[in-house]
Amino acid sequence: MDLSSLKASQEAQVLELLHPANGTVIKDSEFGVFTISLLSSDTNNYKSEYEKLMKAARESKGTISARHSEEKACVMLAKITTGCNIILDKKVDKKPLKFSTTAMKDLYFNPEYTWLREQVEAFIRDRGNFIKS
Repeated sequence: MDLSSLKASQEAQVLELLHPANGTVIKDSEFGVFTISLLSSDTNNYKSEYEKLMKAARESKGTISARHSEEKACVMLAKITTGCNIILDKKVDKKPLKFSTTAMKDLYFNPEYTWLREQVEAFIRDRGNFIKS
């Protein structure tokens, strides 16, 4: 074995969403497992977005509200999201969420789905999710 076999993947990996109360994989009989495809925190895309977030925070000199900072963090997460298979409301949409950076930012920023954003954040922090064994 050598370190080259432990490089973090630069490709998106799939997070299977878990029910926030019981920990089971969320799935729909028609559309399958609910997933979000994410790039790792080791990718240039993530690092670039993180640097933008930190630069804005420095330049604000403490004038940015916590809510604004949270929204910017959700934008950053949305920009490292490459796809999803999620149904928000089957009674209304009858199909999976149409993926876009804006749709993902809105989902991550929605206080009703804080649990989902927490799963995304935990997934990207765990490098093991991005290293092929």
